[in-house]
Amino acid sequence: MEQKINKPKSCIITVNYFASELLGNITALAEKYGFDLIIVDNSCNADESEALKNIHGIVVTNSDNVGFGTGCHIGIEEAKRHSEYENFLFVNPDITEIDFSKIAEALEAFGRDHNAAYFQPLILDNRGEESILGIRATSDARVVLLYTFIKKIFTSLEYYVLHAKELSKNTTNIYIPSGAFFIVKANVFDRIGGFPRDTFLYFEEWLFAARVKKLGMYGYIDPSLRVHHEIGYSTGLQYGAGSAKMLRYRHDAFLTAAVIILSNTVIALAAKGVIWLDYGVRSLILNLKRGRQ
Repeated sequence: MEQKINKPKSCIITVNYFASELLGNITALAEKYGFDLIIVDNSCNADESEALKNIHGIVVTNSDNVGFGTGCHIGIEEAKRHSEYENFLFVNPDITEIDFSKIAEALEAFGRDHNAAYFQPLILDNRGEESILGIRATSDARVVLLYTFIKKIFTSLEYYVLHAKELSKNTTNIYIPSGAFFIVKANVFDRIGGFPRDTFLYFEEWLFAARVKKLGMYGYIDPSLRVHHEIGYSTGLQYGAGSAKMLRYRHDAFLTAAVIILSNTVIALAAKGVIWLDYGVRSLILNLKRGRQ
């Protein structure tokens, strides 16, 4: 049996939504490196609850789907009931192919950096080599444009996703972490009032990063750690991909995040216009597709 690696006391928190069959990767990660594991189940489904009984970890079952942000917050509260942790690892169920051979060193370096609030591994996905990596330091206005179709007009600015060729062996500071997998110091949540619960499904990591920024702290990527992300599976998109309901969730969350992050009134109003236009076009396309079916 492989010997567990000594490391600061850490806890994995994962929010489950009909993804119990994927959780073996996370339980293996917890067992290999000696992390505790808390699963917050938003499925509200008897079969899913039964499947989770076979998972080695603490399972919190919600009576309603409370969303990702609130689910993470519930996980933090549950963790604090059981122990005092130095770090929380927020991991999506659809994280696979985990290479964390250097996690002990990474966590030790993280603990020594008093200005670092969070960090994440190098995240790979099916869209292309190393494509979900967090957003490099940039202006708030550009961040708002990032997730709209209008971003394509501004590609020459090169302000969005990092690529492997830009990464050195050293850590790379980022503006916003990838919600698929990031590690946060437990004491940070005491200072920012917990994990953001302002949105239901999208952009919670934006709100988290905005609060961290106000503390004068930052986050970074450690490319010595690598994981693979199966895009979108754990959000339940396979149960409602392209639906009007899912589009409304994303639109409302985007507006909430923009209003909170943007302090400049003019920029905030412009951002609202961009988001309204963006999702108006998306809605039109969705309706046209329905008309053809």
